[in-house]
Amino acid sequence: YPPHPNPASDPFVYSVPGSWTTDPRYPFPLPWSPALSYHGFEDLFYAPNFDQTDSPEYHSYLFFLWLEGAPPINASELQSDMLVYFRGLAQERGRNYGFTPDLSKVTATYKEDSGTSRKFGGAAAQKFSGTVSIWDTHNKVIALNSEVVATTCAESHHTALFFGMSLEPRDGDIWKQLDAIRDTFRCSREAPAMEPKP
Repeated sequence: YPPHPNPASDPFVYSVPGSWTTDPRYPFPLPWSPALSYHGFEDLFYAPNFDQTDSPEYHSYLFFLWLEGAPPINASELQSDMLVYFRGLAQERGRNYGFTPDLSKVTATYKEDSGTSRKFGGAAAQKFSGTVSIWDTHNKVIALNSEVVATTCAESHHTALFFGMSLEPRDGDIWKQLDAIRDTFRCSREAPAMEPKP
């Protein structure tokens, strides 16, 4: 499986293993969540066993947002946006799979991980962790662990956000893959492939 690089026309760069599956790039407004008023796009990638309900990788995936400008990123904004996002997704899944989701069961809780400074894409970053309860395609509510890193890529005047999502706890094996994919991201194609270890 050759890896999935992002399009060469993008100012940034990342790489996802070829064993992961992907959707076509979604420009904002997102089809399932048009109320999110950002400008930019979303890339989505799914772990190899995303659809296998008996796999630890079930519903493990990542999405990457590339947003124009520098919108405010904080825990309360993330919670609000993810409620809109996943309620819209629940309605779409209900239409596609023949059920009526109770949208009050969609929840999102995030907190900012303060303390150690971190980088994402070669720039200073914020990091958030939390949980979201969403409807899967089998008419069930599942609780996903969620980790988000966000940075402003100053040269391109955009904000990049990386969302890692999984039923697995943070020490589960899938998070090693999610972390490795996250760490391939660079704001600029001219940046070194990996930051040197201290």
